[in-house]
Amino acid sequence: MGSAANTTTPTATTTRTLRVRRKE
Repeated sequence: MGSAANTTTPTATTTRTLRVRRKE
């Protein structure tokens, strides 16, 4: 999941997404 999002979204967005997913 993370890999696909990383390629689609920019670095800044990816970092935010990863943080949110880590909390969940």
